[in-house]
Order: sequence, then C-alpha cells, then structure tokens
Amino acid sequence: PAGWPVQEYATDPRGKVDFNSTEGGKKIQLKLIGAANPFADFDELVQDCKSGVERLRARMSGTYSVETTTLLGQKAALILTSLPNGFKQYQVQLIAGGNYYTLAFGADQQVYEKYLALAKASMETLEVLPKQAKPEDARAHTIASKIRLARLYMQIGRKEWALTAINEGLAIDPKNEELLRLKKEADSIQKATQAEEGKRQLAKDEFHKGMTFACEGDFTNAITHFEKAVQADKYYDPAQGGLSIARQVVNDKIGKDAAVSVFKGNRLVDEKKFSAAIAEYKKSIELNPKWSVPYTNLGIALLGQNKESEAVEWFKKALEISPSDPDAHGGMGFYWANREQWK
Repeated sequence: PAGWPVQEYATDPRGKVDFNSTEGGKKIQLKLIGAANPFADFDELVQDCKSGVERLRARMSGTYSVETTTLLGQKAALILTSLPNGFKQYQVQLIAGGNYYTLAFGADQQVYEKYLALAKASMETLEVLPKQAKPEDARAHTIASKIRLARLYMQIGRKEWALTAINEGLAIDPKNEELLRLKKEADSIQKATQAEEGKRQLAKDEFHKGMTFACEGDFTNAITHFEKAVQADKYYDPAQGGLSIARQVVNDKIGKDAAVSVFKGNRLVDEKKFSAAIAEYKKSIELNPKWSVPYTNLGIALLGQNKESEAVEWFKKALEISPSDPDAHGGMGFYWANREQWK
C-alpha cells in the first residue's frame, strides 16, 4: 500500500517484510513471508492451518475459521481470526512456484473493514519467485519458522508449545544459538511457573482446611490455616477473605453464628448448591442484619442461578450497609456489563 512504512527482516533467512500503518492510534499491518515449502501437498498445508487454529483456540477465546480460497489462480488456505480485544486478521497461505507463502492482514476491528479491500488487492500483486530453495535454504527456513513460533507461543503464555517448537528446531540444528537461548528462557519460566503453581496449590489446601474449621465454628484453628494459605500465596483472595472474617469473629466484631452461616454458604456455592447456600446467607442476615457480606454473597449465589435481577437487589442492600464493599460493586459491574451499560 502506498505510503505505508516498510519493515524488512534482513537477519531472517526467509523472505519476510511488513507494511505498517496506523489510524486513530490503531495499528494496521500487512505481512508477507516467503519460504521453502515444507508440505507434501495442499491438503497437508490445510491440516497444518487447522492444527494451528486449534492450538490458539485452546489458549485464547475468540473465533477462528479455516477455509479454502484462491490467490493468483492457486488453491490457498484462508484463516480468519477475531479476538475479544477487537483484533481481526485475514491470512492466506499457499504453495506457489514450489515455495510456501503466508500473507496476513491484521487490524483493530474499527479500521479492519476499511482497509481489508486494499490488503486483498495488495496480496494479488504478489510475484512468485521462480527459484527453488536449496536444501540448506529449506533447513534455514524451517529453523527460522520454529524460532518465530517459539517466540509467539511464549508471548501468549504457552511455554509448553514453545518448548515443542524449540526442540523440533534443535533436532535440525542442535547448536543454533537463538534456539538454545529460547530454550533456556522457556525452561526458566516453566520452572518459575511450576513453583508458583505449587504455592497456589498449597494455599488452596490450607484454605480448605481453614474452611472446615470455620464451618464448625472453630475460628482459632481456621485462622491458623488461613494464615498459612496467605503465607503460601498472598494473592489468593479466598484465603484473604476467610482470614478477615475469622479475625473479626475472634475480636468480637462479628457474631460467631452469623459467620459460620456465611462460611457454610460459601462452601455450598463452591459445590454449586445455590439454593442451600442462599438459605445459609439468609440465616446469617437474620443473625446480623448490619453486616454486608451475607447480602453480597447471597447476590452471588443468585447469579449462579441466573437470577440477575434478584441478585442486583441484594448487591444494592450490601452497598447501603457498606458503600465500599468491593464484591458488591463487582456484582453490580457484572450485572451492567451483561447489559452493555459500560459506564
């Protein structure tokens, strides 16, 4: 497209170039990659596209489709992507002249349709290289593709996919410095992730022990386990909430029986037993009508029954008692978001 700045990748052994533009702060990009053909035939290319789409669908919400189209009189695979953040992509992959080409147009949905026709017209101007890649070129292209995939997967948080791509590349070139660097980085991140997952699991285990004691009215032991949960993972909100309530009970700021009913209700919500949970929250409200927590939790239980209009009335009551109750505000936000009332 005329006037779009061009970005070339001189260190990439494949042919790779981006055409970039913006409008109203929204990025617009047309990308072209030419490489040695790694596929036995067109059907294998289509299957590879479908596999890639399934990997993305497993990790990210959004809509994806793989269709068959034509470009330059050749059969081509068309991948359409639409993500919740508003990004949309029109991508064409084809085998032509013995080589493999990927052409992709991506933009925010606010400008996507405006430039889609221009992107398609630009794709039609592709001139296929008549030269066949040498074996050493094909090898270098395959490794470059594995590096690109590894970087992409690491960006979206799929370290296991990244390691698969890295190991496939290392099987071709065991001494490739970039692949070895990426492997070290991915291994390090994976170990850190596993450590964090271990802490979160410990926090969950201690929290459930605390819940058992809280439901029995033993708040001294409940506090002990809630504190251990918070020590394991300070960002585990259920443990923080349980600890706060238990401490208020032992400090005589909340009645013991009202708190027990709230903990029992919370456990029932986790078990999807919403009607029983609602009964416990109402019991808590009768025992302590000036405590906002059972009102909020009752509203959350009603949301579990898809009774949003009833739920919002309980959130309002909670906010009358405690105007800063974050969970009640969260419930109200959920209610209005479902009605696309963003303000």
